[in-house]
Amino acid sequence: MDNFEQFKNFVWRDVPLAMHSWFQIGGQVDFFAEPRDRDELCALLAYCRELGVPIRVIGFGSNLLISDSGVRGVVIRLSSAAFTSIRIDGDNVIAGGGVKLGKVITSSVHGGLAGLEGLIGIPGTVGGAIRRNTSTNNSSISEYVESLTVARFDGQIVTLSQNDFTFGYQTSSLEDVVILEVVFRLTPEDQPELSKRMQKIWIVRKTVQPTSQYCTGRLFANPRG
Repeated sequence: MDNFEQFKNFVWRDVPLAMHSWFQIGGQVDFFAEPRDRDELCALLAYCRELGVPIRVIGFGSNLLISDSGVRGVVIRLSSAAFTSIRIDGDNVIAGGGVKLGKVITSSVHGGLAGLEGLIGIPGTVGGAIRRNTSTNNSSISEYVESLTVARFDGQIVTLSQNDFTFGYQTSSLEDVVILEVVFRLTPEDQPELSKRMQKIWIVRKTVQPTSQYCTGRLFANPRG
């Protein structure tokens, strides 16, 4: 396999994935990449596609079990500032794919925008939450997705509207893309009341899912019916 010399500033060889896993387990990956901006990411994706190198994207690693035998190809993590921004524009919250979901939720609530607070306490990044359609008994993150900006595995960046992707139970059609940015359409609400509701949900979730212990999301889907 090529040594990826041209990407040496943000690609490293034989990196143990345990340090990027919630459970701190997993073997080495051939190449681990943390691109610093979209240009670096797209150049890497196009190069991997040209060589036929497998690509995987990792978020916070909170819903993964990684084999001790390691991973072939390239694992990409969107940890730089270019992929972790949050901004509010009217009723919309625009979040980078690499930012932690909890940070987006608290920013939304502090901005007086309701919708995502039911997901407070669920670990992971926005990109991972969208990819797996993170949900609780009362709501799913997909309910609030207005549009997505993604990088295809050929290195092209495209914007997707609601008609361009689908969601199901713990799944989505967003397989061969890297989620760069998400636009959430939320609902204005009284900020103090919204904050109280989020705090109540957080207290209940901590009771049933103690934060002092590692736990993961749903590794196994419920059977139909």
